[in-house]
Amino acid sequence: SRGQARLIALPMEVAYLTGIPEHIRRDNQLMKAIKQQFQPGPQQRHNLIQGVAKKLFEYKDIKEGAIHPQSEELIQTEGRLCPQVKLLWGGGKQNPVSKGMFREQTRYNSLLSPKELTNWVIVGGERDL
Repeated sequence: SRGQARLIALPMEVAYLTGIPEHIRRDNQLMKAIKQQFQPGPQQRHNLIQGVAKKLFEYKDIKEGAIHPQSEELIQTEGRLCPQVKLLWGGGKQNPVSKGMFREQTRYNSLLSPKELTNWVIVGGERDL
């Protein structure tokens, strides 16, 4: 019922997106224990994600957006696979971007051309849905 605290299970992707604290993410044993305890099997995982997708499409803004459910199955949309992005570092070094390890790579690589940023802006051509 509404307003009462209760235990919920989130798919791991949702937990990562909503922000697992850094100190927990760095603890490999704890992350392994969390996965073993809460990560569902393939069919349960499919059902969980399908349930999240169904609930999302109850919202008018999402229904009118760019992604449309094509069936009662998981969300499907047309797309293409882009080549993996590489980070360019000083000394001609290149590293593929992998699972948000940018912070770790900055510890071991020098910048290509460091500049002081006094004014900056982020410009986006399309709004993410």
